Amino acid sequence: MKVALFVASTIGCVLLVLFGTLAAGQLAGGSPTSAALLTGLGLFVVCGGAIWHGFLRHSSNAPAVANDLSELSWTPEARAITSRTMRKVGLVVAAALLASLCGFGSTHAGLPLSEALASLSFYLQGVFLAGTFATVIATYPLGTALREASGADASRHRVISKVVLRGKDLPLDADEELGAARMAAVAPVVLPLLNFSFGYLFATLLTQYARFVAEHPADPFITVLFAVLVLTIVVGIPLLARQIRRARRYASDHAALLVG
Repeated sequence: MKVALFVASTIGCVLLVLFGTLAAGQLAGGSPTSAALLTGLGLFVVCGGAIWHGFLRHSSNAPAVANDLSELSWTPEARAITSRTMRKVGLVVAAALLASLCGFGSTHAGLPLSEALASLSFYLQGVFLAGTFATVIATYPLGTALREASGADASRHRVISKVVLRGKDLPLDADEELGAARMAAVAPVVLPLLNFSFGYLFATLLTQYARFVAEHPADPFITVLFAVLVLTIVVGIPLLARQIRRARRYASDHAALLVG
């Protein structure tokens, strides 16, 4: 399962479960707590099972060895790194979601709608923050992966990074070319994982923005901050995708160094 799909599906699961819990609490008659908890737990099981099934199916159907030289990074070792990272993050998000739906369903889901929505925003932020911190911690060891792959010191690593990720035509010696090829093979796996946390962070800030707008609809400062956030995401995603494409192209062009 690709990192972006995993982030989107888990965020969607969180929203569906907690808003489903809210809806059940609002629509229930005499026992809103029981209805909210039962609905939330049912949605949690269904959504969690669907994500886990998709995760396992993708892992089992993935080819053992990449046949396309532009996908040299997609080796069994790379798949293991990606799967382990997403599994750790998924478990943390699931635990935070379960705790949130139990807390929200048993205390706030049956309150008047405005109060319930205000409470729900805090529970949503809690889950998304848990996902943010989990991804930062889980991917922290990967921060040195590109540097180790290039096998160069800090100054030369910056040069190699410009060649691999920015497409610069800079002179490299034989050892640096090999390091650049290794870095190019690792980058398509490491870069999405290192940017994993921004999806949950964006969801956290979006939830907070929605609450601020509801409480202070005339505050332009919050809108400006959110616009800057959206612009950062809009610019950052294509930039990351372009870096990954350049790394794959470099790995493909220098495949002989990696397999020879």
